[in-house]
Amino acid sequence: MVEVRAVQLNLTPDGIEIILEMVDGKVPQVFTSSYDQTFLADITDTVLHLPEGSEFHSDNPVEGITSITVKSVDSNRVQLTVNGAGEVPIVDVKSGEGRLIFSIILPSQTAVVPPETPLEQESEPPPVVEPQTDSEPTAEGEEDDIEQVIIGTPEIFPQTSTPVYVIPQEEIQKQGANSAAEVLRGLPGFAINDVGFGADIHTGTYYRGHSINQSVFLLNGRTIGTNISTYHGATDLNSIPVDAIERVELSSGTSSTLYGSEAFGGVVNIITKQGQEVPQLNGLVEYGSFDQSNYRVSYGGSSGNFNFHLGYEEYEASNRYRIPVGAANRDSEGRLFNGDTATSNYFGSVTLELNSRNTLSLDAYKISSRRGLLYFGFPLQRDRLNHDALNVGLSWKTELGSSDNSILRTTLSYNQDYFNTYGPTQQIFYRTGTLNSEAITARVEHQWSTSANNQLTWGFDWQNSSLNGEVLSTNPQLINLNETENRERTQIALFALDTWRISKTLQAELGLRQNFNSEFDSYLNPSIGVRWNVNRTLAMRGSWASVQRNPGLDQLYVFDTVHNWLPN
Repeated sequence: MVEVRAVQLNLTPDGIEIILEMVDGKVPQVFTSSYDQTFLADITDTVLHLPEGSEFHSDNPVEGITSITVKSVDSNRVQLTVNGAGEVPIVDVKSGEGRLIFSIILPSQTAVVPPETPLEQESEPPPVVEPQTDSEPTAEGEEDDIEQVIIGTPEIFPQTSTPVYVIPQEEIQKQGANSAAEVLRGLPGFAINDVGFGADIHTGTYYRGHSINQSVFLLNGRTIGTNISTYHGATDLNSIPVDAIERVELSSGTSSTLYGSEAFGGVVNIITKQGQEVPQLNGLVEYGSFDQSNYRVSYGGSSGNFNFHLGYEEYEASNRYRIPVGAANRDSEGRLFNGDTATSNYFGSVTLELNSRNTLSLDAYKISSRRGLLYFGFPLQRDRLNHDALNVGLSWKTELGSSDNSILRTTLSYNQDYFNTYGPTQQIFYRTGTLNSEAITARVEHQWSTSANNQLTWGFDWQNSSLNGEVLSTNPQLINLNETENRERTQIALFALDTWRISKTLQAELGLRQNFNSEFDSYLNPSIGVRWNVNRTLAMRGSWASVQRNPGLDQLYVFDTVHNWLPN
């Protein structure tokens, strides 16, 4: 864990610098984002120990900046907040010699300090740090877009040529979102056409023209899908509880090198909360029309090198609202039927810092949902959906060498997904379809800054997927398709992504992923990306990737009783 012992403000010819002094010369990773007129920097694996209090704050330190705040937000994260007077501040992030330097560039190119405002927290005058210009500019998003650039030591720079868009916890709370699906629809280029607790498993998402089955969903950097139920959304984003989410990251480009062909469209990484330094209990109770109720409770804290976060969420609604004559599923009272929903979610995480260079994390969530299905506008729909999911992951982070320019991450996860639809078809026949899948995944990834201008990310992953599929229909025309399928698939992949900073404004990467599949033999997926920073606020980027998309086990072997689709 890195300690911040001092915060200083320095005037520069272009504006002002915020300097964070680190103990032992270590520099952590920084996640920057912006919204409205506010710039945020989340500094991970860091604690704030100031000699004069637990928070640094300065009002109106310079013309164009209304406030600067540095504070701890939980047991292992420090947050810097810079509020602009009329627009979001432009901030460059630099690091070196045990310092993080946030250079704020003012539009007027002048810096005037009110005489009554102190510029530093320490009694001794800080050393003057000359402005540096050798770092890449932080991208500035659109009005509602939040963009992230990951920066660590001077040798660490963005892993890919494409930006990483982020919605932090503060923005999630402002949205009032109730599920991961509602959070994601606020990301740029990301569209969801079926969100909310009343929506069924058919979560339709599109990112840059690619469907949900062409995107990978991660929880704390590891996959949470089994590549099953691909006709029905693969990942039920409507059931992932928002109370457990710390932030959400969205990336694209050469991501298929790191995560496979399912990442052709993009990668969504859901980062969960860690325990607070001071134990905190949160609760929420909501009631609404149509028998709607929502209960949330979470508790997090820490003790020494150990922190934890636990939570539970439950939602129910009958959705018996009035609908017009002729609408699907209108009962004799003129109200909707079979639109009820009930979900419950358990989640938790524990983190143990073994020493200054090794951290062990365990997290898990359990989802259970029962709901009626309403789709395609068909009349008198009585189909029901039972969906249960369990995901458990163990992660070990190791800092190799003498600094944090070489990080090894090892993860092991288990994912179980039970998907069952059943019900009468127009009150004549009965049908049911069950997809019960499991996946065990192991991954080793090494991020290595080989030089000041080059970073190599390489490793391997292994996944074993299994499916038990059952199909039953009383329709005489479909009885011959009734079956039980038990299938299994193993996939191993070796991957390497090299990122090269050619100049201060030009960056390129080359990726290779060699796949070995028990059903589709071996194949190579290459990728290329490039980014050119035209100026501080404008960048041009492009990427090319070639992938092989394999059908899911359900698509390949199991008859779909809902759509009457034959297996491939």
